[in-house]
Order: sequence, then structure tokens, then C-alpha cells
Amino acid sequence: MSRPSIGDTPMTGAERQARYPAARADGAPVVRIRRPADRRSRIQRWNDTIAALANLQAEYATWLEALPESARWRHGRGVTGDCRARSLGASDD
Repeated sequence: MSRPSIGDTPMTGAERQARYPAARADGAPVVRIRRPADRRSRIQRWNDTIAALANLQAEYATWLEALPESARWRHGRGVTGDCRARSLGASDD
């Protein structure tokens, strides 16, 4: 992952090195924000992920039920059936 450029062209390494002491010359404290470490165990992260997927599945089911009947059924198959058929390589006859 490359560093974001500050101007139209990326800075060279020498320009970055020169900028470092210049930014600290005024005596202002340097604030660094670090994302907090995820302290959950692997099994807890797995359980949380599965719970999130189950919630998404319930949301998608609600969304599918909210669709009008004409949008739900095409060519004798439902939206989900159409997607499954396409993923299995069936044609749209």
C-alpha cells in the first residue's frame, strides 16, 4: 500500500525526510491515532461473524418478502432461483 500524496505528484523520500523535522520544529505535540487491537479470541470472532451473517440472511429474507410479486418471480423462478440457476450455468430461455 503506497502512501497518499500531498500534492499533484508524490513526494520523494528526501522530501518526506525533510518534512519530518520541520513538522516538529514548532513544538506542537504529535498526535498519533492507532486503531484499538481486537482482543477477542478466534472463536469469539468466528461466533460474531456467524451471528452477523445470520442477521444479514434475515434482512435479505425480509427484503425478498417486501418485493412486489412481479419482481419476485421471473420466468417461473424466484429471484433466488434465478441467481442459483445462473451460478450453475443454466440459460435464461
